[in-house]
Amino acid sequence: MSDPDCLTVDDFQNGYSAMQAALDEKATNSAFCDHCVQLEIVSRLQAVNSLPLHQRNPNGQMLSKQDHGSVFDLARRKECPSCRLFWALLCDGNASCCGSVCRDLPEAMKDFSSAPRFSDELRRRFHVEVGLVLARNCQLGVVEVELPWRLEPYRRHISYGDLHFVHPVQADHFRVREWIATCEETHACCNEQDSEADDNNINRAAVALALFGHTEMSLRLVDVESRRIVQSLHAVRYVTLSYVWGEAANRTFPVIENPEGEADVNFPPGVMPLSHQPRDLIMGALPQTFEDAMKFTRRLGERYLWIDALCIPQDQPDILADQVSKMDEIYSHGLCTIVSVVSGVESGLPGVSYRETCESTTWIEQLPDGSKLFVPLSSLGRDSSYAWQTRAWTLQEHLLSKRLIFFEPREVLFVCKEMTTKESWRRPHTAEEADKTTRSEAWSEVPLPLPTTRQQGGLQDLFENIVALYSARNLSFPEDRHRAFAGLEGRLSRTYQVRFLHGMPLSPDSDHSLLLSLLWVATLPGPSRHQSPSTTGSETVLWPTWSWLAYPGATTYRPKRSPMPNGQEMEENVLQLPDAQIRLQTDDGSLYSLSQYNADSSLGSPRVPKVSTLALDLEVANLADRLQHTGMRTVWRMCTVLTARGGITFNIGFDLDRLPDSAPRSRAVFPQGRRRFRLLRLDPASQVVVRPSPRRRDIEEGAESLRQTARRTIPPRTRPYPSRIEASSVGLEIQGVGPGQFLDSASKTETALSANLEWTEPDYPDPDVHSGAAEFDTALLIVEVATAGTAARRLGVAYMRMMDFIVAGAEEREVLLG
Repeated sequence: MSDPDCLTVDDFQNGYSAMQAALDEKATNSAFCDHCVQLEIVSRLQAVNSLPLHQRNPNGQMLSKQDHGSVFDLARRKECPSCRLFWALLCDGNASCCGSVCRDLPEAMKDFSSAPRFSDELRRRFHVEVGLVLARNCQLGVVEVELPWRLEPYRRHISYGDLHFVHPVQADHFRVREWIATCEETHACCNEQDSEADDNNINRAAVALALFGHTEMSLRLVDVESRRIVQSLHAVRYVTLSYVWGEAANRTFPVIENPEGEADVNFPPGVMPLSHQPRDLIMGALPQTFEDAMKFTRRLGERYLWIDALCIPQDQPDILADQVSKMDEIYSHGLCTIVSVVSGVESGLPGVSYRETCESTTWIEQLPDGSKLFVPLSSLGRDSSYAWQTRAWTLQEHLLSKRLIFFEPREVLFVCKEMTTKESWRRPHTAEEADKTTRSEAWSEVPLPLPTTRQQGGLQDLFENIVALYSARNLSFPEDRHRAFAGLEGRLSRTYQVRFLHGMPLSPDSDHSLLLSLLWVATLPGPSRHQSPSTTGSETVLWPTWSWLAYPGATTYRPKRSPMPNGQEMEENVLQLPDAQIRLQTDDGSLYSLSQYNADSSLGSPRVPKVSTLALDLEVANLADRLQHTGMRTVWRMCTVLTARGGITFNIGFDLDRLPDSAPRSRAVFPQGRRRFRLLRLDPASQVVVRPSPRRRDIEEGAESLRQTARRTIPPRTRPYPSRIEASSVGLEIQGVGPGQFLDSASKTETALSANLEWTEPDYPDPDVHSGAAEFDTALLIVEVATAGTAARRLGVAYMRMMDFIVAGAEEREVLLG
């Protein structure tokens, strides 16, 4: 099929040459002004550009800063290339922004020469300070412009280096083909599934071949040459498409039975068209994004394209369910995935049917040494908010693909496991630039595709990162929360040889993976997670409360502990705590270890794990003062808790799964009716020091002498207090207990663990500021206190010192989670 609009290699080269000629003419007689000479632009940028990407500080390091005079002066410096660019950025405001870090300039400020309310005298007084700042989400960083009437500076991304021009009309498919060829020929990591077998003895070629055939469940593809849906008996190369429907009302396509003209089509051997074909496909009337994807597939020299809306029968539930379960295989065996980041199937692909042009002579400046300073055209970094990046289904399409071709409004971005590049870059960023010691991915602006067969890094960190990315995205149908995650789950399951239960990994060798996975944190409030999201008022529970799937909002995993100090002397003083253990309880009450469950596929999906671990029950009424409230996080001062050695007071932080809308800003932070809550230690690495070593004690005492404060240290008590004691006699301040009142302490004895532990009062350097975050050293699961034999609902995650947890009376318990 012909493509009369397709540019040739000469067309692209002529376009690039014309852009360079225009830039050369613009740079004639250009020279740095005194301000930019003092800013040391070239030397500063060259020094940064020469560093490996992982060595560049991504946290806003200021490279250089210089007063550039008044706004009016900046506008008049026509001979200085960098000032021309700075002024263009000010005038543009945020209209051509390349990322959300850029801050908008008010409309009235964008062109001072046409703002009548500013006199020349006022314009001269408005000084501009320009700074060069490093940032993670672009090739170099941002230019920061400070104006005296703003509290915060305006920021715009800039890049420096050897620019490749971007054609203003079409995406350069010749360059994209070169990128794909480089990946196929040189990237072993990206082509591992093409080998006969992987590390787990899974024959990947056989798995790929199983996708194909002439059965109802076999893979269907769009033949872009014949405009027919076909199936192939043998494996063929194909491209996949990832997109967002947008506001398009019609998501189904009427079919034609045995359409005319198929006898004239020459199909390759083994390839057969279906008897029913979408009418709009044959008529060339598909949504513009689909049409453009077909056109670009042909420009890549490929014949077959997979589009879910056309290749999965939406009105046949059995086939639909089967194909959805194969998303991992479909995307991983495709040659590449074309990604339309803009919203709506009617929008088309920029660079195929249209392109938002960016005038090169405005946004690129050639410096006196011949190098270029320019505004990056793409914004697909982690700051971007394209519709495609907000949808849950598209995350698995992203991470499961072998290679990705992102179509942004002004340029095309290519990403694989070992390389990322853009139309505006001459040299790609590669995995060789990564920090091998920290597995840094600073060389990539977007998350990389997942490993296909060979493990790369640990499962736990990878799982937690994916959950944080996925759970923050949107779903049109909340009941799809697990179905849209199933492909990612399948990839991790196959690569790391683990089973998943309600979205949580189960390692056959250890309980640690599931235990740590239980410590997810809700980062955005949502509706009650205990009801079916599809039916108002329903008591149907889709997932158990301990699974992150049960929470309808965004979730993440915070650091679970503070690192223990290094050194042999600290290891000798660590109290040995019993590790948590977890078993799965089936409907008939039988209990199975994780290794037994992994080995027996007939056990179904148990909903009730039984955890044996250290537990501590606390009273909601003992939460005395709320010290900090930020989003879902609250920090409280725990009113004095009575122990065998007297009263202790400490801070405790909460990340609750759901904050009631009517919760007052006092102590009602738990669901209504909760009087007590239970804390469970799940992290095997959370530890506590029995007694500070001599070296550490000297350091602490020296710090205390500087603050001129004393920290109480209370050793274990060998005898319990009498059964009734007066509160004031032991210095207690207990909620609701006044002077002369008595307390029942008959049961307050040291536990087997606390009897070996010296308790030190928490360090409060400022009595008016109790953030508590610095003193917490462990994360604990919060559950309701349920009756024996009843599964307890998860309530959230708490943070406190392990020392306080043990001394307050934590003991081993068995708890059912529901």
